[in-house]
Amino acid sequence: MPWDRGKIMAGLERACFKRAVPEAELLRIVDEVEEEMFKANDREVASVQVAQAVTDRLRRVDQVAYVRFASVHKQFKTLEELVDEAKAVIDARRFEDPTQGNLFVEPGGHGSSGNGQASDDQNPKSEKRNSKQARSTKKREMNETGV
Repeated sequence: MPWDRGKIMAGLERACFKRAVPEAELLRIVDEVEEEMFKANDREVASVQVAQAVTDRLRRVDQVAYVRFASVHKQFKTLEELVDEAKAVIDARRFEDPTQGNLFVEPGGHGSSGNGQASDDQNPKSEKRNSKQARSTKKREMNETGV
C-alpha cells in the first residue's frame, strides 16, 4: 500500500476532535513522522512504527488526544490498561516541564529540599529525569531558533 499522509492526518483529527489543537500542529506532526519514516525505512513501513512515531509526538501536544489515539493503536485489552496509560501520561508531563523539576530545589542545589526528601542531585532516580529535561529543553531551543 502506498504512503498516505492523509491517513495519519485523519487519525490525528479524530484524536483531537473538540480539542484546542491547531491544525498547524497536526500538520507539523504529519511532516515529522513522514520525514522520520522516509529516512529510517527503504520501502515498507509497519503501521506500528507509524503509530508509535505519531503517539510519541502527540503525547507532548495534548494528553487527551494522546490517550484517544493510543487507545486505538495500542489496543488496550482492559480498562485498567487504559487508566494506567493515562496515569503515565500525567506523571510524565510533570517531568517533561523543565520548570517543574526545580520547584523544591533550594538555591545552591545541595541537601534537603525542605519537604523531607533528598534534593534531585542526591536522588539516583532523578538522573534519568534530568537528562530527559535537558534533551527536552535543547529540542525546544532548537525549534525556537529554527535549527
